[in-house]
Amino acid sequence: MCRSGSASSAVYRFCDKMKLAGYGELKRRLAADLYDYMHEKEFDYDFPVQKGQSMLQIVSGIKEDYLNTIDATMDYKVPLLLICSPNMKDIESDYILYFSPHEDHADKVSSFSRRLSLLFLLDMLYAGYFAADYDNNLEKRKRFYQKMTRYT
Repeated sequence: MCRSGSASSAVYRFCDKMKLAGYGELKRRLAADLYDYMHEKEFDYDFPVQKGQSMLQIVSGIKEDYLNTIDATMDYKVPLLLICSPNMKDIESDYILYFSPHEDHADKVSSFSRRLSLLFLLDMLYAGYFAADYDNNLEKRKRFYQKMTRYT
């Protein structure tokens, strides 16, 4: 049954733990996941805009990435902090931090100061959260990054 050297009983226990009907379902899901992985165009986080993309494709790719990130975050039962304009009324979140939508664009080329302020705010939130339970958070961070980099 297993060319990996694993015992059949271990495979069935794994299937049971993953709430799969059995070995056949495991094989079907692995094949489907492999197919999706092989045919999926990878999202480039460092350069999300590709030559020839329409604005709709760009926005859709970024939106899908955000939604996947939120879904993955929810799987780990992490509280969601939304940083947005006070104009955003109907968004559900565990916590909401309002950020001013007003900026004087007449005297500058871009919104550099707003982005810099937002990055500072995020860094401070993260640092405060991390420091509140330093040892535990450091251990969680190490485990998470080991899991994330296991297959890269």
